[in-house]
Amino acid sequence: MTNRRLVLIVLTYIAFFASILEPVQPTPVFENTYRSIKSSFTGIPDAPLDIGSDQEFCRVFYQSNVQMDIDFTITVTKLSKRYTNIFQTDDLNSGFRIEIGQDGELTAFVQSPDGGGPEKVLSVLAYGVVKQKTLTRVHVSVYMKTLTVKIDDGAVASQQGNFQPSCNHVLFGGGYDNTRTTIGEVTAVVRIQTSGKTVTTFGFPMQTRGIARILFTLLLVGLIWEYRRKIFALNN
Repeated sequence: MTNRRLVLIVLTYIAFFASILEPVQPTPVFENTYRSIKSSFTGIPDAPLDIGSDQEFCRVFYQSNVQMDIDFTITVTKLSKRYTNIFQTDDLNSGFRIEIGQDGELTAFVQSPDGGGPEKVLSVLAYGVVKQKTLTRVHVSVYMKTLTVKIDDGAVASQQGNFQPSCNHVLFGGGYDNTRTTIGEVTAVVRIQTSGKTVTTFGFPMQTRGIARILFTLLLVGLIWEYRRKIFALNN
């Protein structure tokens, strides 16, 4: 076997295996679980979990290739005559907050210059309600300037907009003052991931697989040309 044929065979094998590499989605760059601190004293509102300034929760609003999903599990023991927040990223209307109204309606508010009135916020009212002393699951997603909210297995409510929140005071199970603190339990699983370009097995770019398929075809033609006399001899 000549060196040229040996090189062609080796390159053909390499191109073949590169051409069948499986696509792999980018892995999440950030994932964490948060739980508000439950008070041990009966009748005293539970203390929110205060994680301070954390710009990860705002990055998704300013970078189109970043997606944030938050899965809340909440059990509110008291709703009457008060508003309660299960999530807040800054004071008053300057951030991103998720609020439960007096009748259990759940709304997500985000600061935006396009918002109406002096508050300058855009909001999404979820379908369904949160009930007292009932475990409720709330899913919130932000991606490509679209905010979606869903309660349990209900319909998805969404809002597109020019969201510009700040994240200088992030709270779980509470809001911008003590009256907004959740009475009950709040757990949140937060996933923030970058939807970068899909890669193949071993981390090669997807273009590698496409180029390898072209090379494999060309090399296979080259091998057939090299062995054409033997192939034609077998046919005869």
